[in-house]
Amino acid sequence: MLGWLLGLLWLLCLKAWLASHLLVDADTLVVADLWQALSKGGSLGDWIMCPHPYVFPDLLLYGVAALLAKGVAARQAAFGLVEGFFLWWTLARLMKRLLDLDGSTARAFAGAGLLLLLLFLDPGSGLGQIFSPGYHGGALLCAMAWLAWALGQDRRPSSWPGTVWAALGLGLAWASDQLVPAWVLAPGLLLSAALTGRARRKIWAAAGLACVFRELTLWFWHGEGMRIATYRLSFFWDHAFGLLGSLASELAPAAQLSLGPLLLALLALGLLWGLAREVPAAGWLAAAACLLLASWLALGALEGHASGRYGAGFVWLSAPWVPLLLSRRFGGGPQPLLACGLLGVLWLGWLSPPPQDPPEMAQARWLDAQAQALGMDHGMADYAHARPLRLLGDRDLGLVPVITDKLGLAPYAWSVDRKAFDVPVRPQFVVINGLDPRAILARLGPPSGKAGGPGIELWLYPRPGPAVPGI
Repeated sequence: MLGWLLGLLWLLCLKAWLASHLLVDADTLVVADLWQALSKGGSLGDWIMCPHPYVFPDLLLYGVAALLAKGVAARQAAFGLVEGFFLWWTLARLMKRLLDLDGSTARAFAGAGLLLLLLFLDPGSGLGQIFSPGYHGGALLCAMAWLAWALGQDRRPSSWPGTVWAALGLGLAWASDQLVPAWVLAPGLLLSAALTGRARRKIWAAAGLACVFRELTLWFWHGEGMRIATYRLSFFWDHAFGLLGSLASELAPAAQLSLGPLLLALLALGLLWGLAREVPAAGWLAAAACLLLASWLALGALEGHASGRYGAGFVWLSAPWVPLLLSRRFGGGPQPLLACGLLGVLWLGWLSPPPQDPPEMAQARWLDAQAQALGMDHGMADYAHARPLRLLGDRDLGLVPVITDKLGLAPYAWSVDRKAFDVPVRPQFVVINGLDPRAILARLGPPSGKAGGPGIELWLYPRPGPAVPGI
């Protein structure tokens, strides 16, 4: 019973946190956009994707969220709750199998650990972005599930058909998110060193089959017409000095924003190492967490950006273990559970931030009002504004994502349905934010009017005219 109570408290606190820190930017709305396109009869083959298509399990989780809520913003929050539930559930299974706990105890400590980390979470750190679609939360869930499955091979080994199913899930996740090798595959293979030979063979066999399933999945998607961008290491070598300099300048501010979660994660690592003599797999789990920490730095170097989302694998895998490990370290008492539960109740009742709408929602409402008043239904915007303004509004406006660069005005084909560029006439308006006004003037001429809203500016082109070439 206690396990379910702490799990419920975790979800209530997460719901309050999401209401105050909801993300509805262009990147995290890709899954919502893809879901809408598929619901209207589209296909994956219509899409041009970033290196992380986020099809599995993100699209599946979003489908559950779509059953629970109406409206894009509400579904974003519901997605976070669905992911939070499965994160709690898979973490409890991992705890149960590592330390041979009963189900209720494992669920209680999983809820307590997640609560503790949430209360230390600064939204500016980016570590909470995993509760938004398209920000690697699916990879984190797969990491928890894969590690729990791997540990289970030493106690209740699955049949070979079960191994194939595990490999299929891992392969689909790998095709959908290129962080899977660092966050999921490698930690599981490392953990297998603590297991028996039979369990180790099944884990490595599943990893090998996952490679096959990944290639088959990508082959199928490409055959359907989906285009997926790839990251080239040559880009890093050509720009290594600048990328590493940018990372170095951001490390101190990023560490300050993530200080609480980092301290919890490091405490968990120390406690896991201390438990290694009694439970060898605990030491290997700590080593796996260290591998995730190294991947955080490596990914930051490749991107030139100390993004907290790349550290989510390390922090969320390790920090929630603190209450359980402290209880075990000091005689198995319930004090850590009670303390985390009390903190969660206090935070939920008196300290949680008030709900607030993200600015993108106010912008979408304003644009809807302008479009209705002026009789407009299609326009242009940069990538950052096109998807939020289109999905969060109620008028289903046609907004083509464009970019202005040295070549002038051009379509911006990144994480987008190709059908977005099937525009037969020139735009009736342009959201000028993020675009070069000179390129717009050169292509469309001077606007007939301008309008300013909450953080956005419109240039109006209501007169009919010929289609804009190339868009």
